[in-house]
Amino acid sequence: MNQSSKRILSAGLSLLFLFLALLIFIYFVKPVYNETQSLRLEVLKKTDFINNQKALIDQFQKINQDYLNQIQSQEIFSLMLPPSPSVAEALIQISGLLKNNNLKFLSANVGRSLILSANQTSSDSSIKPIGTFDVNIKISGDYINFKNFLEQLETNIRLSNIKTINLSQISVSDQNMKNQQKSLIYDLSIGFYYQSQ
Repeated sequence: MNQSSKRILSAGLSLLFLFLALLIFIYFVKPVYNETQSLRLEVLKKTDFINNQKALIDQFQKINQDYLNQIQSQEIFSLMLPPSPSVAEALIQISGLLKNNNLKFLSANVGRSLILSANQTSSDSSIKPIGTFDVNIKISGDYINFKNFLEQLETNIRLSNIKTINLSQISVSDQNMKNQQKSLIYDLSIGFYYQSQ
């Protein structure tokens, strides 16, 4: 074989190998490459879906937390300004404060409920008028305990207003109070508020 035929044979084999490589690429590599691209696209779609689901879950949890906070705020507001007079609760709170401050409960009188004037021209129907009722109590004890009672009544969660305070000394003829030397008698009128229906 001469040199030129070797060159032609080598060029022909090179072209044959190039043609075979092109066939292998077209029939084997390109479909696998296309499949790989479609799998990558599928992975991106699923990743986006997962990220969107996580964002929705986070948003739902935020909305749920806001709702729970709103419910808690409404409960606190209902404790401050109950939807009805709740006279028994007011008396229980006063009784607890008296007990905490070593004051003796002598008597109580509950006045009737009054609805304070509400602005009827308001277009917002969620604003309800405020009602009030008075509790007149008579208690005895020393001044420091009474002062602590007033401070605790002031910071109590139930919205109230002390309207009048009258102080008097214990008379000697009062047999129940003879052995309490530093005690005074306090007549208080306390106004409690509520949200009227």
